Amino acid sequence: KRDTLLERAIVQSRYVASQPVRLRLYTALKAGRSDLAEKVRPEGVAVLLEACADADEEIQTRAQTALRALRSTEAQEALCRAVIEQDHPLAKQICFDGGYLPAQPEQRALFLFITEQWDPYESLDFDQRLLNAVYETSSPELRQRILRRVQQAGRTSFLNIVTGTDDRTRAARMSSIEAQLLVRVLSNNAEWERLWGLAQALAVPLSVE
Repeated sequence: KRDTLLERAIVQSRYVASQPVRLRLYTALKAGRSDLAEKVRPEGVAVLLEACADADEEIQTRAQTALRALRSTEAQEALCRAVIEQDHPLAKQICFDGGYLPAQPEQRALFLFITEQWDPYESLDFDQRLLNAVYETSSPELRQRILRRVQQAGRTSFLNIVTGTDDRTRAARMSSIEAQLLVRVLSNNAEWERLWGLAQALAVPLSVE
């Protein structure tokens, strides 16, 4: 409830609720207690992202400021996950500006790839083994996002993310979408020898194509 009288009391006395997390953060933002918002735990990051779109401009601004000054590495990683899982544009910009990165190599490789930071990604995962391991265990939704990035990049080296180190081994389990992507990228890059080897391993309709 955005009651004017209660709001004035919260602002003047700097009252902050102890729980639940959403109420604690909103009252902290309204009361100008940015220090509390900056110390947020990972579960509070989604609340701060929500607050960035609040109708109250003070809450909006302070939520963004808090996200740019997160003190916990776990909270910073939660913001990176919002980029990976939701493609959240504001979270992406804040992560760029603040240099936030996941600690685990596999998640860092995924974050760099999803955000199209090709050079840092290739320095970390030069043979695509890290991202291939992530791809193999990802949800269908995340796989689709990775596939779109592979297509956008158009680099044949990135096809190893989908196939692993051996095209033929993965070919038998490859979906039609994955196979079509491989055919398209290899054709565009005139990788005829690799394409011919793949054609002999794919299912017949895809081999014909």
